[in-house]
Amino acid sequence: MRHKSNLIRSISAISACCLLALSPVLARVKPLDVSARPSAVDVPGGVATGGHLLAPAALPTSYPDAEGFASRAQFIFETVARNDLGQWRRGYFSGGDPGKYLPGAAMGKLALNPEDAESRQFLNDDRSYREHYHFAAIQWPRLLGLFRDALTEDTVNKLRAEARKYGAYLNPGGTENHKTMWLTTANLLPHQLDTGLSNKSKEESIATAKSQLRRYVKGLFSVGMGEWDSSTYLMFDINGFLNLYDFSPDHEVRLIARAALDWYVTTYVLKHRSGVFTAPNQRGFASAPYDSITDQTGFLWFSDHSSIENPPRFLYALHAATSSYRPNAVLFNLATQNELPLVPFEQLNTKPNYWYGQNITPAINQYAERVYVSQHYTMGMLLNGFGGQITRFQIVTDDGHILTAGHPRRSDHTTKKLDEFGYEDGLGRYEQSTAVESTAIIVNDLPPDEPIRYSFITIPAGATTATIENDILMSLGKVSVIVRPIESTLEIGTTDLTPKQLAENARELDRGKPAKHTPRPIIRVMAVEGSNRPGFILEVADDKPEAFLHRLDSTELASNMAQAGSLRYRAATGRVIDFELGPDNKPILRVDDSPVDPFAWDWVYAGPYINQRDGILNVTDGRTGFSIDFSGDLPVYGPARIGLLPETTQP
Repeated sequence: MRHKSNLIRSISAISACCLLALSPVLARVKPLDVSARPSAVDVPGGVATGGHLLAPAALPTSYPDAEGFASRAQFIFETVARNDLGQWRRGYFSGGDPGKYLPGAAMGKLALNPEDAESRQFLNDDRSYREHYHFAAIQWPRLLGLFRDALTEDTVNKLRAEARKYGAYLNPGGTENHKTMWLTTANLLPHQLDTGLSNKSKEESIATAKSQLRRYVKGLFSVGMGEWDSSTYLMFDINGFLNLYDFSPDHEVRLIARAALDWYVTTYVLKHRSGVFTAPNQRGFASAPYDSITDQTGFLWFSDHSSIENPPRFLYALHAATSSYRPNAVLFNLATQNELPLVPFEQLNTKPNYWYGQNITPAINQYAERVYVSQHYTMGMLLNGFGGQITRFQIVTDDGHILTAGHPRRSDHTTKKLDEFGYEDGLGRYEQSTAVESTAIIVNDLPPDEPIRYSFITIPAGATTATIENDILMSLGKVSVIVRPIESTLEIGTTDLTPKQLAENARELDRGKPAKHTPRPIIRVMAVEGSNRPGFILEVADDKPEAFLHRLDSTELASNMAQAGSLRYRAATGRVIDFELGPDNKPILRVDDSPVDPFAWDWVYAGPYINQRDGILNVTDGRTGFSIDFSGDLPVYGPARIGLLPETTQP
């Protein structure tokens, strides 16, 4: 128990008093030289410009839950430490990619016992030091920064030799998260291993990596992130910047890392609800609380629970659990909806092209989204675009109910996945949709040869349903949802199974085993005869059903969808929405008789709490806040502009 108590004391100390100067995780881990490392307010943009006085709300020391963090970190360490490291040397992993998994589990064991023999065995075998592909590369800076004593000098020498010749550190390729992992690691290994990278000198490696880092983070503040809001991959990007924040000897690099972390976490907290990174998402979908990789670190930062049922592997939360970075109090309040003065609220945001992943010119507003945060639920809607890894729509409630909707056809633009269904994520191949506050409209314009002739709305586990005339009412705990057909009919049904799933079920049944795939309950939305346009309206409220139904008496729908592709709807909120199918899956919209063109928005984030344009991010919880201006060479922290809502976003 000695190691555990030391760990908790160290984590609490980090939360209370250390920012960039990481305290030792354990007494047996060689501590960093705290006296030689500046604090967060000593970096450019801090003391030199008064930034620490102008933006105290931005300081990670304002994180309000140090005790809870320490308890959850301990839970994560104990969960991860139960892994058998040998599993990543057998079977597939005899030739696979164990560097994505084994180092995190080893760090969990070392956090509890720095002398752990199993960790030392596998970290120093003839396999680990060779692994420098992205998922493995991101592990080395934290291992070297915290657990270097677990590596033999021979391993360090071999690691240095491999890093020196590995080309991707300074010439990263692949998807955005791959490139970012190499990018951040390239800014640390030359210092930690005293070597150049990619066959360049140490000095050239440092200069090249820093220049690439500055360019990437400036892009985030200019147009946003190409691999936006990925519940799967955002945490790998964050982990790379946590490494820089904790271990870089370069003050400017650490300032850039801090700004990147605050930017990333800002994008996450807006859509965080009950352990779920609410859609829309590019590359990912959170199907249950704390199920996604990003939400597992969200558990560490924001959960009010001391434990969770069936804990996940937590292999990628080790970076945050051993880091001195904390989301500041403003970000914490947004993530937990803590005493926000304006609730409900709506954010109108845009997403750029995939500029960094494809090495193309950054371009703003290739996608537009509306995010509505109410007292007991969050609803997100992507207003345009689809793809094999884009999730368009989701509602998440306080008690973990998750609802999505759309057309089940799962496909990217090259139609590689036409034989798969996407009932969980609703990829939107045929959809035109919008959301205005608590009202969502989804219409599918189906080609005549599409065999799946319906749209769907999932029925979450534990939900109750009732049919009221032509509508279906769902009760999700404290949240009510009514589904209203648009020239369609509604029926309670189940998901279809693909031919592949049916064949797998048949094989299992032939073996005397239960079926592998089970249909799930959904509401089917069937277009009326003569129409190829199944559509529906969702009205969502924090009310119990009785109060909600009373408010619905004021709604009105006039639709000519089948013939003219248009409708007019007076919502329960009183807003009047004119919706007309448009070209390129972009509907033509009017709200309260004023035209709304989200595809002309020039803001990255716009709303009462989060705003970004022209290289400046502004974040507030309605009481205090901060801004980060990265329109110049370095990020500059300053005070927030409270209550800003850009006029260009007003519907």
